[in-house]
Amino acid sequence: MSGAGEVGSVIEFRFNGGGPDFSVSQLIPNSKVKWKHSGTMPEAWIGTEISFDLRVEGEQTFVRFTHSNWKETSHFMAHCSTKWVVFLLSLKEAIEKDQGRPFPNDIHIDHT
Repeated sequence: MSGAGEVGSVIEFRFNGGGPDFSVSQLIPNSKVKWKHSGTMPEAWIGTEISFDLRVEGEQTFVRFTHSNWKETSHFMAHCSTKWVVFLLSLKEAIEKDQGRPFPNDIHIDHT
């Protein structure tokens, strides 16, 4: 991954050389981050948005993740939803145990 930062910046995710690009469209510190797909791949993601809404209660932070604006429901959309869970659980492990399971050591899910 490269990039990140203020609204308008581009984040490039790369897995084995390829991957999606997102532009940061909203950033409210300690509350919300929103990305808009700004690349050409995967094609099904064009126009989609990803948001992370954060809510703190006591000593816990709750993350509400959304990947929205899909043009159609598909097997690929279901695969992506499951992979997002894998990545979010890895992030949780990284925060709580100081070791997650990032790509390529993540849980592999075949969507064919």
